[in-house]
Amino acid sequence: DDSAVKTIRLEEAEIKAKKRLHPLPSRMPRHITIGTFNPDSRNAKGGILGTVGVPSIDVGPIKTPIGKGPLGKSVPPTLALVDAKWDGTVDDAFGKISVSSDGKVTVAKVQSLGVSNILGGHSVMIGPKDSNRVVIFGSANDAAKKGLRKGDVITHVNGEAVEGKTSEEVLSMFRKIHAEGSSESMDIVVGAELCVAEALRLRSIC
Repeated sequence: DDSAVKTIRLEEAEIKAKKRLHPLPSRMPRHITIGTFNPDSRNAKGGILGTVGVPSIDVGPIKTPIGKGPLGKSVPPTLALVDAKWDGTVDDAFGKISVSSDGKVTVAKVQSLGVSNILGGHSVMIGPKDSNRVVIFGSANDAAKKGLRKGDVITHVNGEAVEGKTSEEVLSMFRKIHAEGSSESMDIVVGAELCVAEALRLRSIC
């Protein structure tokens, strides 16, 4: 009847109002398993001298592997990384990270009633200003298929925190995992940042 419909609509309105006053961070922790890879390899396996698209050819005892695309076409690295600075605030967790074509990282911070409600109406410092973090500049192959995307902040690799490390140090971790060959996959966590954890804590008590 009409009274039941009104009750449902009121409840829906209350839920929407609560969500506006208690927004989630724009970046949430995600765990993704991808295949190991060599960050220095820019060509897919197959073809002569690492190029792709060259069919298998018998030349005496030598046989080139079968390629998968146009001759000489290189493929992008599974993950390309860039260094960025975190300003140490919890506010950052609600901002959208953008990465330009030249690798410049910017954070568009959100100013809303909900964010202000969670933060108590002022910026909240939680960590050291200008500490380094590693941001994904581009993804391809298995990483792209599994959902890793431009702007994601890498926080853990195979369970090891990478907070404060540089992009080159994280790439070195990828190289080591690939070279050891003990596993064909590795675990990557993105978004499990200190600012995100604190934002979720403050959201739960406001």
